[in-house]
Amino acid sequence: MPEGLIPGQAMESPTASVLDVRGLECPIPVLRASQQLRRMAPGEVLEVLATDPVAPLDFDAFTWRTGHRLILSEQREGTYRFLIERKSGPVPMESRERAASASQPPPDREGHETA
Repeated sequence: MPEGLIPGQAMESPTASVLDVRGLECPIPVLRASQQLRRMAPGEVLEVLATDPVAPLDFDAFTWRTGHRLILSEQREGTYRFLIERKSGPVPMESRERAASASQPPPDREGHETA
């Protein structure tokens, strides 16, 4: 972690805002990402660094429910890295309906509902 950066604090990089939530556990990484995305303009990209083993599932579900776009999800040397593009405009009706039915699992990468 860069010197002087508090866990969960965002910093700016040339291509994205960076949110370092390494060492924090569910639900804090998603909550901090949600807060940061609200402060960003539509189309801007948030880079999230996390170590929570459930972070890939959490961020996949979070972006599916909110309408933000998960551009990248990868793991290197125990750190998960996510690139999330902030949604443009209002949440489409379909996304609102999905958020209302949060008990249903997100679709798989092909767009089919998972069991």
